[in-house]
Amino acid sequence: MSDRVPPKFAFWLLEQWGSPYHNESLAGDLLEQYQEGRSRAWCWGQVTAAIVIARARFIRRLPWDEAGRVLSRLLAEAAAVLALAVIALGAGTLTWAATTHRDACQATACVCPNN
Repeated sequence: MSDRVPPKFAFWLLEQWGSPYHNESLAGDLLEQYQEGRSRAWCWGQVTAAIVIARARFIRRLPWDEAGRVLSRLLAEAAAVLALAVIALGAGTLTWAATTHRDACQATACVCPNN
């Protein structure tokens, strides 16, 4: 076994956000696999999957009222991010459309009230 240094931040995240019941054994198994030659990307993938699974179990065990609040907040945040993306795309599209229209009018010498 080599003395490769694993990604410390990944293991710290696993300790903070992973399952409180399996963290030590999982961290030990991941460290062993990493030192046997697995890549940093593989290690990060395993840590990410372990955290997602642990958080999903946490949300599933919440009472329905609290779980509803958590899920509604997640949905609201996702909707806000999507709204910002749509606004940004819409503004870019409108700017492009106005520029294209103006260029077309100038090329054909049409009379537009907007120009």
